Amino acid sequence: MQYNPAKHLILAFLSCSLVTGCSRTPSESSDNNEGADNVANVVQTDSSSTVATGPSAEQGPKTLGLTWPDGKRFVYEVKIDQITSAGEGSFAAALDSVAGQKFKYSVSANIDEDSGNTLLEMEILSAMVNLEMMGNKLTFDSENPAPAGSIDPMHTMLEGLNVLIGEKLTLTYSPEGEVTEVKGLDSMYDKITNAIPPQAAPVAQGFIQEDQFKQLAGYPFWPESSVKIGDEWKRKYTQVFGASGAMEVDNTYTLKGQAERDGRQVNVLAYEGSIVADAAQNADMMGMEMSMTDGKNSGQIFVDQTSGFIVHASAKQEMTMNMQLPEALAAAAPGPLAIKASIVQTTQLIEVSDVE
Repeated sequence: MQYNPAKHLILAFLSCSLVTGCSRTPSESSDNNEGADNVANVVQTDSSSTVATGPSAEQGPKTLGLTWPDGKRFVYEVKIDQITSAGEGSFAAALDSVAGQKFKYSVSANIDEDSGNTLLEMEILSAMVNLEMMGNKLTFDSENPAPAGSIDPMHTMLEGLNVLIGEKLTLTYSPEGEVTEVKGLDSMYDKITNAIPPQAAPVAQGFIQEDQFKQLAGYPFWPESSVKIGDEWKRKYTQVFGASGAMEVDNTYTLKGQAERDGRQVNVLAYEGSIVADAAQNADMMGMEMSMTDGKNSGQIFVDQTSGFIVHASAKQEMTMNMQLPEALAAAAPGPLAIKASIVQTTQLIEVSDVE
């Protein structure tokens, strides 16, 4: 296949944007700060939920955590919108992009009576990717497939994602709230690497990461002790950005109150923090060195009051991706490019049913 520097750059950038913000695993750091001030008795979060923080809300300490209900299947939809800007200059402007992703997955829970563990079957139900960059519009929608026969490597790369639809993993969730085992990753990785062009291998590396699936099944943001409304606690995570490496996320969480969301009683958490890159995490992506700096992180999480599963979550991340171009493109933009990215992600529970 003939080398095309522009498409080579898009493939590298896409391999980062497809997985940004998806994977988190907990570190050992967690501190609680009790008694943060409540500045209002009601916090309006959006059109569908009002958070009660005053006398009508339960004020006693709460033990927050996750217990997947036995025999239930949960279907989630995740949307990620990303806007990037590379600054001034014709070449930098050509790297400005708008990317959107949407995917659905299910989690089915069954308790193993012998071990006490919960076995979670996770299935990828659908995926959609849209990217506009350098005059190229790339689209993939597993629910509305494009006509077959394209030989464009960009089209081939995206269509290769079809092999993930319907793939299943089995995760073991312990009574202590840890995902201790993930089965099925090797098969999933082999299928996607055989379905996409070799130069797009970082995309497969970004999608098929054990920590990403663990984060979907076992949430890393819980406090280590009971908390009251208004209390704060800190958690640090390692966030995996696919082939571009891992970042340290340091968030402060606050239990804001209680609300009704989509017909369910929920506890409402808010957070903000920083995303910091370790120098050792700088990545060599298809001939390009990439690192991330100036990261900020904030959002809200609505969790079921009884079991702790997410009903709705929203997050915003801002960061700068510093890219050193390969020799074939360096003349167009000497020195590293600083690409600013703004990423908005929502997670929505769309269905709960009995496991068949």
